[in-house]
Parts: sequence; C-alpha cells; structure tokens
Amino acid sequence: MQLSQTAAIVIQANQVVCANLTAQQVGIQSGMNLSSAYSLCENLTIFERQTKTELQALEKIALMIYQYSSQVVIQAEQVIFAEVGKSQTLYNGLLPLLAQIISQLTQHSYQYQLALACTIEAAEVLSFHTQYQQTLPQAIDHPITDNKNIIYQHSLKQLEQLSIEYLNLPEYCIEKILSVGIKKIGELKKIENHAINKRFGIKVAKYLKQLYQKKSQPINYFSPPLHFYQKQAFSDVIYYKNGLTQAIVLLIKQLCRFLRVHQQSAQQLNWLLFDTEKQTLGFQVLLTHAQINQPGYIELTQLSLERFTLHSPIEAIALKVEKFCELNGSSNEFFQQESFLKSHHFINKIQSKLGENSCYHWQINNQHLPEKKQSLTPLINSLETAENLITNTSKSELSSPKKPRPSWLFAKPQAAYIIQKQLAWHGKMTIISTVERISSDWWEQAESRDYYVAYHESGVYYWVFFDHKKKSWFVHGIFC
Repeated sequence: MQLSQTAAIVIQANQVVCANLTAQQVGIQSGMNLSSAYSLCENLTIFERQTKTELQALEKIALMIYQYSSQVVIQAEQVIFAEVGKSQTLYNGLLPLLAQIISQLTQHSYQYQLALACTIEAAEVLSFHTQYQQTLPQAIDHPITDNKNIIYQHSLKQLEQLSIEYLNLPEYCIEKILSVGIKKIGELKKIENHAINKRFGIKVAKYLKQLYQKKSQPINYFSPPLHFYQKQAFSDVIYYKNGLTQAIVLLIKQLCRFLRVHQQSAQQLNWLLFDTEKQTLGFQVLLTHAQINQPGYIELTQLSLERFTLHSPIEAIALKVEKFCELNGSSNEFFQQESFLKSHHFINKIQSKLGENSCYHWQINNQHLPEKKQSLTPLINSLETAENLITNTSKSELSSPKKPRPSWLFAKPQAAYIIQKQLAWHGKMTIISTVERISSDWWEQAESRDYYVAYHESGVYYWVFFDHKKKSWFVHGIFC
C-alpha cells in the first residue's frame, strides 16, 4: 500500500492482514476483525487481499535487489533474503550497499524491516524485531573489518534476548517449549542438541542447527524470468492522458532494470489500459534498435498514446514485453554468401596463394578463463577440416554466447582503479549488469573472478572483472 495520509488496510475473510502506518497509529493491527477496525477509524480505505498481486510485488522487489546481489531468495509470503557479503567491496562497504537498497525501497513507498545475520533463519527472526536495526554497530562500514564475525556476534546476542515466540516454528512446538518455562531463545540454546531432540522433537532440533549456522538447508534462489509484466493500479481513477505519465515512467524504469539484469533489448512494448467499464485499451510501441533507451521508450509511448481517446476513467495501467533480443549480438559474418563459405576449394585457394601457414581458425579449448578459452590454430589443408570449421563455428558459443561476451579481448587484462568510490579506467565507469563468477585452474593456481558489464562515460561498454586473488579490478574486453 502506498497511501500515506489515509488509513488503509488489507483484509481477508473479514480479518485485517496488514495496515499502513496511518492505520497502525490509531490502533489497528494485523489479525483484528473488520468491525473492530471500523470502531477505531470510520474513514477507512479497504483493499481485498490479492495473493497473485502480492507475489508479483515480491518478484518486483526481488528483481530490484537482484542488481545488488545474484543470490536472492523469496520465502513465505512477505520475506526476501539477499546475500550481500560478496557485493560490499563494489560499494565500498556494507552500509553504503544497504543505503542503495533502502533508497530503492523508499522510492517505491514499500514498508520494510531490514535485518543482517549469517543465516537465513536468523535474519528472518531478527527482521521481526523492530529495535534490531538501530542496534547494528557502525563498525561494519569499515572496509577492512571482519563484517561476518561482527554480524554473527551481534545477531547471536540479539537472538538470545528474543522471546521463543519469534521462532519460525509451528504453534504446537512453541507451546511445548513455553510449557517447560523456557521463554527466551538464549535459554533454549543452552540445552544440548540431543536433549532438545528428545524433549521437543527433531523439527525443533533441526531448526536450531540452521538458526546457528550448524546445518545448511537447500535453497531455491530467485531467477529473473525472461518475460516482463507489471501492472500499476491507481488509488484515484485517471480521466486525462497526462495523468498516466507518472505511471508510464515508473513502469519503464522497471522494464529498463529488468533488461539490464538480463542483458536483453525489447523489440516491442505492449501497453494495456484498464477502465472503469471493465474494458481494456491496448496499444503497441515498436522498437527498431537493440538498445536500452529509457527516455526513448517514454517518448515513443507518449506519442503512441496521443492517437487514442480515453472514453472512460482509467483504473490501472500495465506494461508487457514478450519479444526480446540479445543486447550485444554476435558479429556479422565476414563472408555473407553461404555458397562461397561452403566452397570446397576456398581454403585451398587461399593457402595456394599465401602459403601453407596462412590460414588459421579459432579453436575452442576446454578452459574457463576467457583468455585461455580460445586459441588460433593453423588450419590443416583438407576438405573435412573446412566443412567442420563451418559447421562447428556456427554451433560454438563464440557465435551465440549464453552470457554477454565482448567483441574484443585485450591480450592482457588492463588494471582499473577506484576514484571517489567509483570504478575508473581512462574515465569513470558504471556497473550495469549482475555478476558472473568464473573460476578455473583449481588444481594448479586457483583463479576466481567476478565479471560485469560496465558503461564508460565515453559511451563505450567494457567487460570488467574483480580478481579475488589479487583483490583488484581489471578491464578485459570491449563491446562493439
């Protein structure tokens, strides 16, 4: 809910599911029945719960956070987890990283409660502890501090002071623990695991192991779907086309974020307008350039909208994109004529004119590091080699990589640097993609790199990586 002045609640089966800040200030709480809520506030705006819309909102938030962490988890109906430890170096500390996430949530008027812990279970429990956020020590902002140890010790201390009722366990388990006089999590932690298993059951024992990082659990990470659909409902109906501008800008911003995460470009924007007569007005915006252009999308949408007349007030607007293309497409073939490429005598003619060692081809190597993955190999003078070259090249990952790959790699990665907390190499650069981890040579010299696509202030896109072994940034390639 994005209402700030009017008291508003979401109900299900005549019970309050959640209330905005204004409603909470007059005493309305989750679990209260509707008549009780009305007795506390007569001017109450009511929304029926829509679980499908809630899931869509969670996915929208997860996609928003995905640009800061590639390990995001949607759990239950109101909880999202993100692993932020590996991203803090890029943002010069943990608190600047959290400030970016908080800024995104605030811009979209989401109510939230943040918590930091070393396990998913502990973070979930602490997120319901309203005072936890203020107690987080400022020391975690120091770039050389052992953040993981500080967060672990701090979360451990906070957990031990919380009531057993905060634990994410079935109600019968909570009642069983409380019945023996144990009221705080710290008191339960002092009991040996085998004793907990015997007195309260294996479910409680297993949960406590996960809570204190003694046992991991399988995790289903959020994976951004390759389809886009977002709908924006209005609290008051819109009578004029100019009133749609703010919602159009918001939806296009969300689309551009989605496209950057996937490194895709939209081929067509499909807009849907839902009016009070339950009619839907739809129009399309065709795109001819494979690039992400937020101002251009907005301008083209507004120009397309001018051709239509609104016959009824608009209740909601939606943006849907179903057709995508690679943002960084593969290079064009040097020779366009297929018959010429398949000529059995083509390679022989070249070698006859220029010498036996004049023809080379790119050979794909069984390596992970980009500079070792391909090498130039002399082309043997044979018909079979020529046919295999044409067939294998079209099937190789060089021609259609699953991940964005630059058109040119530097012979040697160029050292980049940090200026005023921003990545730079002959000018400032901005990270625009999610991380791609590439590791190799563990049996010799272990290599571990985090690759990103970076936008240079000159307008060029570069392929950059952070070397975990050298603790430094490098520029490795150029996108044409």
